[in-house]
Amino acid sequence: QKKVEEWATAATTVLPLGSWYAHVCARDNAGNWSVATTAGPYLIGDPADLSLTLTDDADPIHVNGTVSYTATFGNGGPSLAPSATLELTLPAGLGLVSSVPGEPVCSASGGDLKCALGDLAASGGGTVEVTAKALPGTKGLQSINARLRAATSDPALGNNSATQTTLVKFVKGDLQDDWA
Repeated sequence: QKKVEEWATAATTVLPLGSWYAHVCARDNAGNWSVATTAGPYLIGDPADLSLTLTDDADPIHVNGTVSYTATFGNGGPSLAPSATLELTLPAGLGLVSSVPGEPVCSASGGDLKCALGDLAASGGGTVEVTAKALPGTKGLQSINARLRAATSDPALGNNSATQTTLVKFVKGDLQDDWA
């Protein structure tokens, strides 16, 4: 380990939305410079406390059957949650039928749905409804995953994601779907 002889500079980098990193440059006895960045980002001000739950309306369903999911999100504050987004990922056995809201708030790409919720006020919240269809050949448990994010810190990240599992059952007459 080298002894640090001289501190060259210490600075902070202010990032958008009130967070920062600290950068420190140092030179050792051999004249070599190094840069260290402290853990961060650190929030200047109060955080937002995002939360998310995910439920389904029908369980079990059969092949070609539909299921609706409700993602309920909120911000417990005390601060605004800027640029909030909700991302939902459908499993390969479920196909997206629709979402409310739809375009331009929520946009689909493959089995993913991304909703740009905008700035979420403290104590604010809402819902996104997603309807999916069990695709031919699908059987067993199908899990949809959701994650809520914002461009701020959150002291309780454990409640920012949710998973809901729906059982797709084989029903007499579905065999032709498996062979299609």
